[in-house]
Amino acid sequence: MILVSDFTAFAFLSPIYWKLLQGKLSNARAFLTTWVTAAFYIAYVYSLPRLSMILLLATFNAVAYWLIALGRYNSIKNGLFFALLAVLVLTYYLVSSHLILDLNA
Repeated sequence: MILVSDFTAFAFLSPIYWKLLQGKLSNARAFLTTWVTAAFYIAYVYSLPRLSMILLLATFNAVAYWLIALGRYNSIKNGLFFALLAVLVLTYYLVSSHLILDLNA
C-alpha cells in the first residue's frame, strides 16, 4: 500500500510544484524526467519481492518517459498520470490478494 500513497502524493504535489517552479525552470523536460524517475525509484524499492509488480511499473515508467520525449507534459504536470497509477496499483493489489485468498481457501 506504500506504492498507492507514493503515487497519490506525487499526484497531489505535481501541480503544486509545477505552479511554484513555472517560469523559473530553465529545462522543464529535465525536471519532469527527474520527477517521474523519483516516483518510480521509490516504487521499485517497495515492490522488490513482486516481479509482476516491477514489470507493471517498468511499463508505466516507459510510458511516462515516452510522454516526456513527445513533449506531452500535461498529464504529468497536473498529476493525472500519477493518480491513474495509484488507482491501477490499488486495483492490482486488490485483485492479486483476492486471487491468493481464493487459492488458499
